Amino acid sequence: MLQALDYLTCNGVIHRDVKPANILYTPLESAGSRFLYQLMDFGLCNSIDAARSIVGSPMYQAPEMQSQAGARQTCKVDIWSLFVTVAFALNVNQYMSRMLNLPAECVEVALQAARAPELQTIQDMTEIDPSKRPSAAQMLVKCYNGQGLTTPRNEIPIYPEDTLPMGFPTGFPSPQPPPCLAYVSPPAMLNAHGMGTDTDNGLQVPQRQIGAPNRTTSALGARSRPLPPTDSKRGPTQHGFPACLLGNGESPVHPG
Repeated sequence: MLQALDYLTCNGVIHRDVKPANILYTPLESAGSRFLYQLMDFGLCNSIDAARSIVGSPMYQAPEMQSQAGARQTCKVDIWSLFVTVAFALNVNQYMSRMLNLPAECVEVALQAARAPELQTIQDMTEIDPSKRPSAAQMLVKCYNGQGLTTPRNEIPIYPEDTLPMGFPTGFPSPQPPPCLAYVSPPAMLNAHGMGTDTDNGLQVPQRQIGAPNRTTSALGARSRPLPPTDSKRGPTQHGFPACLLGNGESPVHPG
């Protein structure tokens, strides 16, 4: 999932509805108990420049989405949502049995889960201040040694942007050039980056799904000319997304 979110971040897109019901998984037969996870339902996603409205499931919303109506949103909202998704899937502190509706309750329960021993490694994903919350790329470096990065390694801050001391290096060293990129068709690109879609576009969707069944929304969109970005909630897609998300061209696939 971090790979999928890092890919969206590099293309200026916020998913805004990361939750168990929007993640598909399928077993990898050659990898024992490992699974391929795919992010789906892009009905609420928007560009970073246009995302303003409060959308998504309250339990998984980042604090800034709940308290700052009309404020500019960043891809850090998806990082908070992914943490809550992991806590829910692992049922940390009986997360699955919680009936959470009030924003303050949702935030407090997430912060309590962040203190659980099994989630210590990713507890930074629950930083209240989004500028101090790590990006998907930073978490990939921390937890997986950068495997599957879309963000160039030398562009990833070591610390959140506002905590860098003067003169501190702003990225990880890149002693070697990046590996050669293989270009494939858009459907293969989506699978490689962990993003699923529905069968309306001829793509196969895995049969298992985390959480309750949910409506799937194609990530490919229409082939007509993109309209100016807006922040409609569930209306027709009107986002000026990159060509790789619209299915108009090919996109690089990164290893891992």
